[in-house]
Amino acid sequence: MKIFCCLALSWICASELSAAEPGAWKPLDHETFEKLTFSDLPATSYEQKDGQLKIDVKQSAAAWVLAFPTARPLHALGFEWKSSVESLVPSAEAEETKAGDDAILRIGLLLAGPAPTVPFFAPAWIKAVKKLMKQGSDRMVYLTVGAKHKPGQEWKSPYASSIENRALASEAGADGWKKTIFKPEAPMQVVGLWLMSDGDNTKQSFQVELRNLTWE
Repeated sequence: MKIFCCLALSWICASELSAAEPGAWKPLDHETFEKLTFSDLPATSYEQKDGQLKIDVKQSAAAWVLAFPTARPLHALGFEWKSSVESLVPSAEAEETKAGDDAILRIGLLLAGPAPTVPFFAPAWIKAVKKLMKQGSDRMVYLTVGAKHKPGQEWKSPYASSIENRALASEAGADGWKKTIFKPEAPMQVVGLWLMSDGDNTKQSFQVELRNLTWE
């Protein structure tokens, strides 16, 4: 199914965004995300409540997506997370293969760009989402935590050259939550968020919690 993720970058249904507060915006606090599932795979469970997102992966995959009506500049992104597992694969090399292309948590940034053409043989879910499309995207950057790659390292998705993974560092707190901050070298023009935890390729089951997702 992930071979079609690159086609889906610009076909996410858009919702009206609440007015951003000066300096920071917390999408999990106010916005309604859309769950995208794949007909050939068990669906990961997402529960969004009171600014937190609880994710239950059972050898499954699905995405929790928020599309923007207009491109939104990103200067910094911060969040806190915790997981019932430490890693999904034995090595960084394994993460670059199709068999190891899962993640404890990925924060996908859908970057503004020309929308690709939808082939006639595309899955039904892709065609359905395309009808609701508001902004185009031709590239996604996954901000990945809990990876075997070292913080700052990047690697291409084994399924699509338009998807790039970037490993981020996290600071562990005494309460079990880990804090992560991402600051791009220059502001990024983003048209949507794609949150994802998956274990379909690695046959893994685990739980993840996400809170204080803050956009600046």
